[in-house]
Amino acid sequence: MTSICIYEDAGWTALRPITDLRPIYTIQLGGDSTIDRVRHGFPDAQLALNVRPNLAQFVTELVPNTPVNTSINTLPLVLLNGRVLVTNSVIARIQHALTLTTDTLITFQGDIVALVLMTSLSAGAILLEPTSDSATAMTQLSSSVMSIEMAQCDFITAPWDLGRLITAAITDTATRFPLGQTNGHVYPHVAMYNAANVFVGTGARIEDFVVIDAQAGPVIIDEDVIIESHSRIVGPTYIGRHSQILGGKIRGSSIGPWCKISGEVSSCVFAGFTNKSHDGFWGNSYIGHWANIGAGSITSNLKNTYGSVVLEYNGNRMDSGQQFLGSIIGDHVKLGIGSHLATGTIVGTASSVFGTAIHDKFIPHFTWGTPGAYEITDIDRLLVTAQRVYSRRGLTLSPAEALLLRSHHSDRSPLR
Repeated sequence: MTSICIYEDAGWTALRPITDLRPIYTIQLGGDSTIDRVRHGFPDAQLALNVRPNLAQFVTELVPNTPVNTSINTLPLVLLNGRVLVTNSVIARIQHALTLTTDTLITFQGDIVALVLMTSLSAGAILLEPTSDSATAMTQLSSSVMSIEMAQCDFITAPWDLGRLITAAITDTATRFPLGQTNGHVYPHVAMYNAANVFVGTGARIEDFVVIDAQAGPVIIDEDVIIESHSRIVGPTYIGRHSQILGGKIRGSSIGPWCKISGEVSSCVFAGFTNKSHDGFWGNSYIGHWANIGAGSITSNLKNTYGSVVLEYNGNRMDSGQQFLGSIIGDHVKLGIGSHLATGTIVGTASSVFGTAIHDKFIPHFTWGTPGAYEITDIDRLLVTAQRVYSRRGLTLSPAEALLLRSHHSDRSPLR
């Protein structure tokens, strides 16, 4: 039996705050995480995960019944970079390597896609080090394995890549849904354009006067989704299980499970259990798990100069190369009503900010307060709030996640 280990390399640091509390391969994009895509592509493989030691216990809860940071002693073994968008071409390349008799390194433009081990496990050790980076690993592996360069492959190397890859991810996910099929309840006065490109899951409810436009890409409405009257959904868009669309215009976005979304949303990724229940424009943004966006809060996603959006992170400036880029919002972030965020704003994990003045472009994690008067959040009060939020969904904040939040709060490193 083939074993596949999805590993986290040093590239996670460039994805903060998205990766503060979880590895990138657990995050849903277009309805599937990297883990889901691997399971679809290799249904008979034995799956394992490798992650930073401080995340191991929480990842065990996120992905139950899957070994985390345990030794794998059987061949063949595929070590898959968790930052890869796993598409049919990636799956096909790995499947081909599994037919060979040599160890094979699959690469793309200086990054490792996967290492397929057929003869020895020892070559894979370097990739399972928490500080492993592709350049160093490729240099050390080049003399002992055969290398194959892919013609095309998508990597998540920066937070804005998640938005850039929405269309590719949803298009890939759509191949696993019977498009044109309606299993839920669609009211008689719903307008569907290109209904053959729409899927409605079991238990979903789409009320009268909803418009679903799948002319530019598929619209996948998963199980138990509610779309209220006077909502407009434009593909490619995925809406996750148990989520609610409470009116407004949703275009080209990926919405995770148990979200409540309203207002104008364009090219955004909403992770699970996140609320944006009121009006306000959000474009080309990533909004983390368990975030809450207050009424009337907005982000700019285009500079007045129409130039490339520059972000600020811990005193450093980064040119995104993107003309359209809104905000990057970490897990457990709360934005008060009427919050205004400039293009390329980063709001760190578990911050709670409010006030109607434009916020700083970089808000460190665990920040509390208004523009010009930020403080460090009290961790005990934060955990009480987090438990209240969890209980609203019938869930409990686990000791592992609470410990992880405490650990990050006490971190006084420069990334603070």
